[in-house]
Amino acid sequence: MKWMKKEDKNRHKLKRAMQEHGSKIFMLGICWALNILSTLADALLISL
Repeated sequence: MKWMKKEDKNRHKLKRAMQEHGSKIFMLGICWALNILSTLADALLISL
């Protein structure tokens, strides 16, 4: 990795961090959506 330019190394690090962060956000989004769906389902069941 010594042949890599410093900025390339930093960019690579940033890219990897963004990918990890992105997957975390994705998982949070799924959990959030499931929570909303279950809440709506409960509300519908109660109103029926």
